[in-house]
This record gives sequence, C-alpha cells and structure tokens, in this order.
Amino acid sequence: MENVSTLREKPKAFIIDGENELISPLKQLLKIDKEIFIEAKNIETICKIARELKELRDKLVIKRMPIEKLKFLIEEYLNSNTTCTLTTCGIGVRATPIEYTYKDGYLYFLTEGGEKFSNIYLNNRVSIAIYDKYQGMNKLFGMQIEGEASFVEFSSSEYKK
Repeated sequence: MENVSTLREKPKAFIIDGENELISPLKQLLKIDKEIFIEAKNIETICKIARELKELRDKLVIKRMPIEKLKFLIEEYLNSNTTCTLTTCGIGVRATPIEYTYKDGYLYFLTEGGEKFSNIYLNNRVSIAIYDKYQGMNKLFGMQIEGEASFVEFSSSEYKK
C-alpha cells in the first residue's frame, strides 16, 4: 500500500485473464482507465500481447536521443570491446563466447568452426550480447544485438580487408 500513490501517477497497463473479484477494487485503487481482457489461454498470444505493450510503453516513456549520437555511442562501445556471446539456433541452441572485430557497421568473427556454424547454415538469425565485467546490479552495462549472419569466403576481397 505504501507505493499506491506512486503507481497512480505512472502509466500502466494490465492484462487480465478471466474473471476476478479483485479487478474492480484494483481499478479504483490504482485509477486504471483502461485494461485489456484476453480470452486466449494460449501462452504465445499472451507473450505477444505483453511484448506489444512493452514496445508501446517504450515509445511513450523512453526519451529518444538523436540517431547520430546513438550511433556514435554504439560504435564507441563496440570498438572498446573485443569479445561477446554469439547465440545461434539450428539443430540446437548454442551460446558461444567469441572474439569479434567491428568494422564499417559489421561484426566479424574468425573461428575454427563448430556447432555455431551448423546452426547458422540452418538458421542465419543470431543474437549477440556484449557486456562489461559484473561490478554490481546498479552498474550493469551491456548491449544486445539481433541480426542475420553470413559467411565471408576465405579468398574474397572482404576477407582480405
């Protein structure tokens, strides 16, 4: 109850699944003007709605910095690190610590091969996590990137660059 006044002032959304006798008192207590009722018991539908709500919240709440400044900060962080976790999914899920080089908007990995490559052949969607050494919960910092991987041929001009 001590946080009710704070909650009343913040934007909020509730996903309510089914009937519940607490809904009406909760709406009055938190001053909820709008709620989303879903009939689906399907967890995929619920997760999709939750992601859409998060994206909407981010658009409404998060202050956007100018794109050029954001690009500069991203490139600065990518250039100040050399290792990441590359996650692939094909036959199975694989998260591999790996060294990278950042150049001209691309991350390059030089490796001996392995399961991650089998996965990329089957599914070129990848996720990359780059993060600072842990120094406490209030100092966590990192970056997540999703994208598509492709192979650079050994004898190509791109490889030689």
